[in-house]
Formats: sequence, structure tokens, C-alpha cells
Amino acid sequence: MFDGAEVGDGVERMHERALLWRRDCYNIRPIAARRKGSASA
Repeated sequence: MFDGAEVGDGVERMHERALLWRRDCYNIRPIAARRKGSASA
């Protein structure tokens, strides 16, 4: 996943992607997320 030299950049990008993915999930399927209860992940 990481190239070694770009570890910092990779982590930053991964974190950003995770946040964006989470936001997209909540925006696209807010009802599904609520059904699961508290999506703690």
C-alpha cells in the first residue's frame, strides 16, 4: 500500500479518503446507517 518513501503522504491520503468515504456513505445512505444504530467504525 505504501511506497516507503511516501509513507507520510500515503497515510494522509488514506485518512482523507476514509473521511470522504465515510461522508459519502452517510450522505448517500443515511437511513441505512441509522438502521445499524451507531456506526462506530
